[in-house]
Parts: sequence; C-alpha cells; structure tokens
Amino acid sequence: EKEFEVKDYVLCVANLYSVKNQLSLARAMAAHPEIPVVFIGKKSSNHISYYNTFMAFIRKHPQMKVFDFLPHEKLRYAYADARAHVLASWTETTGLSTLEAGLAGCKIVTTDRGYTREYFQDYAWYCDPADIESIRRATIEAYNAPPKTGLRERILENFTWAKTAEK
Repeated sequence: EKEFEVKDYVLCVANLYSVKNQLSLARAMAAHPEIPVVFIGKKSSNHISYYNTFMAFIRKHPQMKVFDFLPHEKLRYAYADARAHVLASWTETTGLSTLEAGLAGCKIVTTDRGYTREYFQDYAWYCDPADIESIRRATIEAYNAPPKTGLRERILENFTWAKTAEK
C-alpha cells in the first residue's frame, strides 16, 4: 500500500497470458473506475499479442496498474492489503496464487472451471470466465463483503506443501 500508493484494491497475481484471462477482469472492472485493480505477473514470450492487447487496455484506465514481479516477501503484503484476489482463468486446479491469497486472509474470486470448488467450497466467490458480467458481479460482491472466516485454516489443514507430500 505504501510502496505503490494504492489501497482498497482488487488484485490478480498470475503470469500474463490468455489462459489466466486478465483482460476480461480488466474489462469487467473498467465500469468501476473508483476501484483500483493491481495485476502482478510476468509477460510470456509465447503470448505477446495477448500481452500487447492487455497493456493497451490498461493504459486507458488509470485505476489499473501492472507490476512485472514482486518477491514473495513483498507479495504476501500485496495479498494481505488487497480487498479481493481474482483469478478468472479459463481452467484451474486451484491456482497457487489463489491459495496464497487465501492464506494471507484475502477474499478470493476464482473461476467456476476445473477443480476450484473442491478446494475452496463456500469460502470463495465464483465466476464464469466467459462472462464479463459474471466476473464483475463476483468481484464486486467479494470486494464489498466482510471476510469469510475459515479459509486460512482450511488451507493450512489441507493444502500446504507438507500436507501434499504426506498424501
């Protein structure tokens, strides 16, 4: 918050390529210029056209910021300071960044595709990555809602590297 001069923001942490669907999140949130949106992720050399389209859109929306990389020591603060983390990707098992966000106490919005419901159950807001209105609605609901209790504990009990290795 202090370092990048942004607060009360929506966060999306993922490499910048089409499967992660950041452009749809940006389009969804363009209707809400009062809500800052922060994207953190590296561009992929295999998805330059998508990256260029995404960046051209972002440049037109001053409430949106893109950061290429943050070390994990700083990334955890980005999660903790965000009002919601959104990963409206086309497919996910869970999304490591979504688990990290939940562990930091951040409200999460995730895709309704893949296995996300098995991981996040009722602790998340779900969206259809093909539907801009669905992404907007889930993001705004999460942004304005009080935190859901229990997600951090669920992650610690089931989804740490140590628990994964045990299973």
